[in-house]
Amino acid sequence: MSTTDRTTLAKGAAGLTAGLAAAVTLVLVLAVNGQDSMARGAATGAGVVLVLFCLTVIRALRDPSRLTSAERSLVGQADERDTRLAERSFALTGLLAIPATSVATVALALGAPVAPVMAVLIWLLVVTAVVSGVVLARRG
Repeated sequence: MSTTDRTTLAKGAAGLTAGLAAAVTLVLVLAVNGQDSMARGAATGAGVVLVLFCLTVIRALRDPSRLTSAERSLVGQADERDTRLAERSFALTGLLAIPATSVATVALALGAPVAPVMAVLIWLLVVTAVVSGVVLARRG
C-alpha cells in the first residue's frame, strides 16, 4: 500500500468517523426531543450519505486517476482547479439562495403550506449546485 493510499484511507476513516458521530448525535437529540419521524429521516439520509462517501473512498483507493472533481474534493485530493470549481459552484448556489429564500419567505407569509415550499427550496438549491458544478466542469 503506497503512502497516498494510506493517506486516502486515513482521511476516509476520519471522515467516516466524524460523519457517524455527527449522525448519531443528531438522531439521538431528535429522538430524545420526541421528533421520531425526523430522527428516522435523519438516520436514513445520513446512512445514504455515509455509504456514498465510503464508495467514493473505495473508488479513490482503486483507481485515483478516474475520479471526478467532486470525488477528489471529497477524499481530500483536490487540486487548484477542483477547489476553484467547487467555489464557483457554491457561489452560484449562494447567489440563487438569497432571492429563492426571499420568495419562500413571502410565500409562507401569505399562507402557503410549509412542507411544499421548503421542499421546493431545498431541491432548487441542490439541483442548482449539481447543475452548476457539471456545467462549470464541462466548460473548464
